Amino acid sequence: AGMNVIALCFLKCDIGILAFCLMDNHVHFLVFGTLPECKDFINKYKQLTGKWIKNKYNLEGYANKLPAQIIRLKSEEYVLNVAAYIDRNITRTSYPYLPSEYRWGSAPYLFRDRNITVSSKLSDYSKRGQRLLLNSHVELPPSWRVFPDGMLNPIDFVCYDKMEKLFKTPTRYNYFLAKKVEGDIDQELQNGRQTYIIDKDL
Repeated sequence: AGMNVIALCFLKCDIGILAFCLMDNHVHFLVFGTLPECKDFINKYKQLTGKWIKNKYNLEGYANKLPAQIIRLKSEEYVLNVAAYIDRNITRTSYPYLPSEYRWGSAPYLFRDRNITVSSKLSDYSKRGQRLLLNSHVELPPSWRVFPDGMLNPIDFVCYDKMEKLFKTPTRYNYFLAKKVEGDIDQELQNGRQTYIIDKDL
């Protein structure tokens, strides 16, 4: 459900998605766009996720209470460090996954063959079937692909070509993946409050 919400927000907002990772208790997104567009994206993500939580668990307004922070990335190298930080986030947990094997992130299709056949396309679903699948009336491109469990394939809404141009080669991507930047980035997240836009201030 969280993956499909990303796709819906992508269609509703004028942003590009470079990387993301959905975890049990937090999410990371690396997107590009104007600051208002980025605010709109994260607010819509919280809104649609909150709607899903309400329908499934009868919890009203849960996602609205969660903090969201936006930070501007000021250099290309920092963008690459943050992209690798996001992709490697799963390795900091008890989950036995490599970034390339974690379904609920953007890493699996970076520098990989993306001409992968899945069971269906959205065009195979009726309008009602699409609404039931996505819990939304938003009309998605009929060429978008769907996994057998109903999850939209991120190759249709993540800017993999742009990321591959930034990293240039798989070897350089692996170099950034291997860099230990958690300390620097975590420290900046803690100390750089002036660069954040806290959700309650949006």
